[in-house]
Amino acid sequence: MREGFHATSMRDIYRGCGLSAGAVYNHFASKEEIVRALGEEQLREAQAQRDALELIEDPIEALRLLSADTREQLVREVDLLLQLQLAGEALRNESIAEVARQAFGATLDTVVGLIGRAQRTGDLDPGVDADALARVLIGVFQGIVVQTAMGAPPDRERNIQALRTLLAPLLSAEARERLTESPTIRPGRG
Repeated sequence: MREGFHATSMRDIYRGCGLSAGAVYNHFASKEEIVRALGEEQLREAQAQRDALELIEDPIEALRLLSADTREQLVREVDLLLQLQLAGEALRNESIAEVARQAFGATLDTVVGLIGRAQRTGDLDPGVDADALARVLIGVFQGIVVQTAMGAPPDRERNIQALRTLLAPLLSAEARERLTESPTIRPGRG
């Protein structure tokens, strides 16, 4: 994370993780394989999140939990920088780009699915294009990642409040009430 993928050698990697060259090469033939594995890990996490959220019956509670998890991600700067570097690597490497598209697709499917469920239960305006709204919400998160990486992180709480204000007219009164009354994902941090 300190030097970026291209400035980091395999020697830097095995020294950084405290393993011998043989131990690293036993699992990965190249630095590209390590980068791809990092992308595949993001894909697995996105798929696991989607599967977990599908088990939650109330789509508003599932959306709230997704939002709380996203807030938690925003404080893990190393993870944010990894996401940004993987996106940059996807520009030059089709194998990594494919994994990045799959991870994005899993996240998009999750958010579109939750929006659609909320529309079907009457909790969210059925006239809203679920795919477009999901892409805008994901884009907000991606924009915050870029701002953070540039050293100009936004004030999370002010941005969350602005997003809530923008989304409130799309939610039913009951859904807005449930959102304010639901517990946080982690005590004291939601």
